[in-house]
Amino acid sequence: METLQIIQSVSLIILTLAAVAAITYLIFVLKEIRGTIEETKEILKNGRKLTTSVVTPAASIMGLLGGLTKGIAAIRSVTDLFSNNEEDEYEEY
Repeated sequence: METLQIIQSVSLIILTLAAVAAITYLIFVLKEIRGTIEETKEILKNGRKLTTSVVTPAASIMGLLGGLTKGIAAIRSVTDLFSNNEEDEYEEY
């Protein structure tokens, strides 16, 4: 019986050490995952800032071009009022 108890005690100690090692490894892996997630959040923040800085001027340019198009259409309509049914000098698109 004494030999069986020694084997059981040694096995229990080995299993306990293996469980502690596995849990310690799991903690390190979870810390690494947390760090990766934090880095990903920073990358997404920078990407959002970059797209915002690109989209804002592009939207301004599109608004400017839209206003220019409306202005040209207004000028064409005014010139059409004053043209006494003469042929247009510009091509219609």
